[in-house]
Amino acid sequence: MATTRTLERARPGPGPNRVRSFPVAASESFKQGQLVYVHTDGTVKACADDATSILGMTLIDAPSTTNDPVPVCIAYDDQEFEMNLYHATPGSAVSAESQRDAKWGLEVDSNRCYVDVGQGSADALIITDWIDPIGDTYARCLCVVLPEAQQIGAVGA
Repeated sequence: MATTRTLERARPGPGPNRVRSFPVAASESFKQGQLVYVHTDGTVKACADDATSILGMTLIDAPSTTNDPVPVCIAYDDQEFEMNLYHATPGSAVSAESQRDAKWGLEVDSNRCYVDVGQGSADALIITDWIDPIGDTYARCLCVVLPEAQQIGAVGA
């Protein structure tokens, strides 16, 4: 049946600038493995549900001091992130081969990021592969951030 592992992971791919540090915004409480974005003031903040602007995945919990550096694995076209599936109806949060290569949204709940296979209005992620068997509820998958949702990777900065 379903896996209960929920730690998101990023394995930085080859090449320069895969991990960069950014100052943390005040009062942030994100956890390692959460997707973040760069705010207009240059600090990183946790992404919310249906985010369509994603910098990448944090490699540490948010520091308690404003402007302390946070290493982020940058979302590039070929940078895969490991997450669980999500659907508002648990019986529909089941992995299917048809979900691979399709566009999905981001769900954030209790400092965890999920691929939301129950929505289609704010696409940001594409499932590239499965870690858990097809048919598992809340299955683990590998996904990439869509180029149009990448804050840095799409422009190659």
